[in-house]
Order: sequence, then C-alpha cells, then structure tokens
Amino acid sequence: MTDEEGSSLTQTLQRSLIELTLAYDATIEGFGRALDLREGEPIGHTSQVTDMAVELARVHGLRGETLMHIKRGALLHDIGKMGISEQILRKPGKLTPEEWVIMHMHPQNAYDLLSSII
Repeated sequence: MTDEEGSSLTQTLQRSLIELTLAYDATIEGFGRALDLREGEPIGHTSQVTDMAVELARVHGLRGETLMHIKRGALLHDIGKMGISEQILRKPGKLTPEEWVIMHMHPQNAYDLLSSII
C-alpha cells in the first residue's frame, strides 16, 4: 500500500467514525424526544435538561469526551421509565410506597436496556 492509499484509507475511516458517532448521537436524542412524548413533557424538555447539565459540567471545568458522556447521560437519564406502567407515570395523586418502589426501578431498567449497546 502506498502512502497516498494509506492516507486515503485513514481519511475514509475517520469520516466513517464521524458519521457513526453522529448517527449514535441522533439515536440517543431520538430516545429523549420519545420520552418527552410518552411522559407528556413539553417538547424539548429533555433537550433543555441536557443543555443545563452540559453547561453545569463546563462551569465545573469538565471538557472533551467527558462532556460528551455527560450529554449522552442527560439525554438518557429517564430512559428506564419506559419500563414503568402508564398508571404509575401518569397518576394524578401521590404514589403509594409500592408504586415508589417500582418508580425507583427506572435507573436499573435503564441500565438493563442500555448496557449492551453503550
């Protein structure tokens, strides 16, 4: 392989990595929008929470890849609620102690859902 071929291959791989990362992030953002819709949140709620989390991280000196992980985590912070029934999520009054136990399972639900793909 010539130097020119190697350089071209490297550029192609770098473009592919960028495209894959953009698709990955778009998928995560889509999950956030889906959660907003499911939970009846105002459109953009998850995006606003994400922006605040990233800004707070910046203020505290976090940079680079760490900020990317903060952003992704903020977008997915409630993804585990997809495993919680509508009766509990949309209950108009206070939750019972049993319902709180179920509600507090959403971080584990998120881990179970995402651990094989993140």
